[in-house]
Amino acid sequence: MSGVCLMADLEARISTLQGQLPEDLTRQELKVRLVALLAAEMGVQEYVAEEAVEAWAATHLRDGEERG
Repeated sequence: MSGVCLMADLEARISTLQGQLPEDLTRQELKVRLVALLAAEMGVQEYVAEEAVEAWAATHLRDGEERG
């Protein structure tokens, strides 16, 4: 699987996972939980999951923004 396809798959999975997490998590807590879940569920290295979560957060969350 190419890197671009992998990142697209990971970002799609992140969107699903974030909907399953508590609404009151801070941005950083959300990112940490998503990295752990993504690495475990998708079987990717933690650094790959972290890059995907950072890319997702950059387009889906603003600095200091809470979810909800």
